[in-house]
Amino acid sequence: MNDPVARQKVLYPDAPKGSLAVKRPEVDNSGVSITGDRYYRKDIFEQEWDRIWTRTWHLAGPLCDLKQPGDFFTYDFMHESFLITMLADRSVRAFYNVCPHRGNRLVYTEHGSMEAFTCLYHAWSFANDGRRLSIKDPESFEGVDTSRADCLSAVRCEVHAGLVWISMNEDALPVKEALGLPEGLLESYRLGEMVTVSRQVQEVTGNWKLALENVIEGYHFDVVHEPFRMPEFVNPMGIQYDLHGNGASGWFAPFGQPTAKGDQTVLNDSLKGFLKNAGVDPETFTGTALDVRPTVQKLKRDHAIAAGFDVTGFIDEQFTDAWGVNAFPNTLLAMNFEVVLLQRLQPHPKDPERYFMTPIVLYRPGSVSGTGLPPYLSVPGMDLDPQTIPATRRYSIEDGFQLGPLIEQDVDIIEKTMLGVKSRGFKGPIWGEQEQRLRHFHAEYDRYMNGEK
Repeated sequence: MNDPVARQKVLYPDAPKGSLAVKRPEVDNSGVSITGDRYYRKDIFEQEWDRIWTRTWHLAGPLCDLKQPGDFFTYDFMHESFLITMLADRSVRAFYNVCPHRGNRLVYTEHGSMEAFTCLYHAWSFANDGRRLSIKDPESFEGVDTSRADCLSAVRCEVHAGLVWISMNEDALPVKEALGLPEGLLESYRLGEMVTVSRQVQEVTGNWKLALENVIEGYHFDVVHEPFRMPEFVNPMGIQYDLHGNGASGWFAPFGQPTAKGDQTVLNDSLKGFLKNAGVDPETFTGTALDVRPTVQKLKRDHAIAAGFDVTGFIDEQFTDAWGVNAFPNTLLAMNFEVVLLQRLQPHPKDPERYFMTPIVLYRPGSVSGTGLPPYLSVPGMDLDPQTIPATRRYSIEDGFQLGPLIEQDVDIIEKTMLGVKSRGFKGPIWGEQEQRLRHFHAEYDRYMNGEK
């Protein structure tokens, strides 16, 4: 007997053997239990710097932001800043963004192209491969050992899946191995074909771990996002959750499919909007609610092929669904063929009860059919000109929230949860099946904080 609200663990039961969509083996994290103090205690917050942030890989930015030799961008994290540059041979290097002479930050612009970086304080200059080029008034340094300033201080840097990664840990595993994600999952989206259309930094109240937890579970969709009627076009009970190595995890979230708790035949307003966004007139559409998703998938695939894109290896569901992954500790990607949303949840430099959302939206030019990018993977104010790199828009808490009403609902509930986890009456979270990625994250968190990694 078919139960319409039965739990669905496998979203793509017909996925071919070896496909990225095949359900991954279960992981036993049953021994993981935490208390609320890890979200607010200052000493824990300070320990995270040495035990996690200086030992793991950071997503510095998309490779597409480095278009030509000499191009650079900066990546700021807590009190550190890093300078990412493309050399003449198109290889990529990363350095601490600091002048070794007196400690002034070397570069203050977020991206650009320079033949050399010259310090604004005393005009020492450095090539984009880090070599020192000149010292102002070199006669002043006769007899002085300046060898430790012969080059900018390098930091581990690797390019993987069209993204630039850095690590402050010289002994870190290669990034592809360290991320723990299945072979080809990120690579299959060919992020190198995309361009950046939005970069934002939004300061928010709460702890970065609470924010990450919110992004990687769908259990709250039909409660927090009830005004947006999310269950009308995404089925929270149909999400396939997969746990990977090194604390990484993912989900396949079916968009264009109503929840099994509701009507499976009537074309609701949300599904009509889903069709319209893809270029289908909902008033002439003759199918049922369950026909919407496959119809949009075929349309988008056909459009991509007609536009000259190689869609080899992409299954139909990648044209509608959000394939979301998180890599430990704070990197998240929500991906489909047309658009990829990169997200880093970064702690405030001084306050465990503040964090930064830093979404970067990548777009595959010419791939979108219909009226524009999928709204569920977009943010306000995107610049779709493929020739430009949009400036980062920065918003403080005092500026108010600027990333759109859907994400604002998440931010509001995280702020409220921040109050609750500090209560003496809260004994620690109880995680259900839809929250298994949270337990998986905290298992890896414990390994780092306990010194096992």
